[in-house]
Amino acid sequence: MRVLVAPTALCAVCFTKPITFVVVVGAPPYFKRWPQPKKPQDLTAHDCINIRLPTYGGIYIWEFEKRGRELKVRVDGQLVFNNLALRLNAALAGAASRICPKTRCGPTSLKED
Repeated sequence: MRVLVAPTALCAVCFTKPITFVVVVGAPPYFKRWPQPKKPQDLTAHDCINIRLPTYGGIYIWEFEKRGRELKVRVDGQLVFNNLALRLNAALAGAASRICPKTRCGPTSLKED
C-alpha cells in the first residue's frame, strides 16, 4: 500500500493496482481527527462520503482489489451525494473521506510519500 500526500489539499491512501488506481482522500484536518486507514476494512470506522448512483440502485459499496481478489467495503457517513463536485468540496472542507480514481482527484496535486 502506498500513502499519497497532497501538501495543501488532500491526503490519499492507495489500495489498488495502478491500472485501476483508486485512492481514498481526505483533507489534512480530517486525518487529524481520524487515524489514517492502513487497509480498506479500516474505513468502516471512518466518516465517509457515500455515493448514490442512479444506475447502481442505491448506495455504492466501495470496491477495491488486492492480489487479483475483489474486496467490497460498505462504509458509513453522514454525507451522501450523487455529484462529483459536491463530494470533492466536502472532502476538501475536511468533512469526511471519499473514494475516487486518482485521475479524478487531481494527479498533479498528489505526490507519493
